[in-house]
Amino acid sequence: IGPRPELSPDETQEKLIKQADRLSIQKSALMDGQRPMNVILNDLKLAKLRRGELALGIQVQERLVKEIRSQLKSRQIAWTRFRDMSTRRVQVSFNTYLSRRDYTGRIDFDNTAQELDIKVNPNNQTSTMKSSAVLDQTDGTASISGGEKSFSTVSLLLALWECMDMPFCAMDEFDVFMDAIHRKMALKLLSEASKENPKRQFIFISPNQVGQIMSSKYVHVHRLAKIAPNQRTLDQFS
Repeated sequence: IGPRPELSPDETQEKLIKQADRLSIQKSALMDGQRPMNVILNDLKLAKLRRGELALGIQVQERLVKEIRSQLKSRQIAWTRFRDMSTRRVQVSFNTYLSRRDYTGRIDFDNTAQELDIKVNPNNQTSTMKSSAVLDQTDGTASISGGEKSFSTVSLLLALWECMDMPFCAMDEFDVFMDAIHRKMALKLLSEASKENPKRQFIFISPNQVGQIMSSKYVHVHRLAKIAPNQRTLDQFS
């Protein structure tokens, strides 16, 4: 109940009735198909509860992501330390194997490009500082002979194997370009490496004679028979 509205002279009773009927029709059209108010309020309440549950889930996921990122950062730091430690270990082992022939060498690791550059000085007649300067001026392995290059490759593989945990190590035709001196030293290195790691199986394949290596508890020499002149090849069986 409120104050009586002021009506203009042209607003007759008939016009007011027609206006009321028109508003009633508009109200019915707006309410047609709509749910009751109590249902709408109940849905609103459920939606707010669902929103709270989702907000709590988002907070849990954000804490989980933060923890995962922290663990990932710790793993990256640990991986970097492990990589640097392995790099130093390979460097030391590589030089140790090279020193059997009085060589010096260095491995330059480029972790960004995922490359390594091997530098070897076969004339180790200088001091440590001078030897390092000589290695800086060395053009990789291009300036050394085939035998020296093959011996350096064997030394590199042995150094890398020390940082790997694997049951099998194989090397094929490693001594093809070696002279007698490098070949004898390489076979000695490989034989000693196999004896120092009895839990691994080493397989060395060579087309040359290995008479200086004798079979023992951990070393077995298998020699293939020579190919007969009339022996058939694999493609002849197809």
